[in-house]
Amino acid sequence: MDYKEFTKKELTSILDIIQLCLKSRAEQDIIDIIARTKELVCADKGICCLGDASTGKLVKYINLDYSREWESIYVAEKLYRIDPVIRYNYELFRTQFWSEALERYSNPQNIDLMNRASDFGLKYGIASGVNGDGYKGSIISFSSDRNRFD
Repeated sequence: MDYKEFTKKELTSILDIIQLCLKSRAEQDIIDIIARTKELVCADKGICCLGDASTGKLVKYINLDYSREWESIYVAEKLYRIDPVIRYNYELFRTQFWSEALERYSNPQNIDLMNRASDFGLKYGIASGVNGDGYKGSIISFSSDRNRFD
């Protein structure tokens, strides 16, 4: 996408987010970045995770506003081990629509996971991450109950 397709307001928001990233030193800074980016992409919910790229295991996460009930289920059942969005991220490290991940890893277990997530308003999403030092990688994911991501 060419930058000329963005509005001035969107470009200003992007620059503000870049500035926040450059100044980031604490967890609250990350929360602010997630919140501002969530607003920019018109999402309802946002989460940022640091994980083990070889296993998909979450090392640390900041849940901005995903359902606490879903968070408890997801962590207790270790659903990150089968989550197609996590797998796609840690294999390719590129921005993805959740639908792309489900197309790539479309087995009954993954379809069931995504159906369960949709019960908590997590129907559509977009995610991206970076490969970190050694085994670590990150993912930031935004979701909505409506398909607003294009």
